[in-house]
Amino acid sequence: MPVSTSLRVNGYLVDTNVLSLLAKATQLDLFHYITVPLYITPTIKQEIEIGIQRSVDYLTNVLALIEKGDIQILTPTGTDSQLVKRFPNKLGQGEAEAIAICQRLGLVFITHDRKAINYCDRTGIDCIPLTDLLAEFESAGVLTATAIATIFA
Repeated sequence: MPVSTSLRVNGYLVDTNVLSLLAKATQLDLFHYITVPLYITPTIKQEIEIGIQRSVDYLTNVLALIEKGDIQILTPTGTDSQLVKRFPNKLGQGEAEAIAICQRLGLVFITHDRKAINYCDRTGIDCIPLTDLLAEFESAGVLTATAIATIFA
């Protein structure tokens, strides 16, 4: 699995699937162990809001982190939007937007989307699969194997 190749990380851009899985398992507090800025895109925020409108109530905890400023929103530029048009159609809009911003700003993308992980791996964009991030938390003694199993249940 690809892991961030940067020695110095400017920040992490977190995908909807990661936020959703951690919120569902009440593990959003794991973000407090990350010492660099956390970001999402407007599309990712919109996906969270749509989930809340569809009665996925645990996603309100993600919005609370955004409102508190623990997670910031990065708006794509025109250049990012042009880059997204060249990405494979198999990438979702949220993933494509996030990857374009990560490429421009040197951020690391955290996702659980296999297509996005594979694309980042092929193109040299820094990406951390959720499974690798959780393994790091487990190695650091912050998360147990049982808690990880709960995240994916």
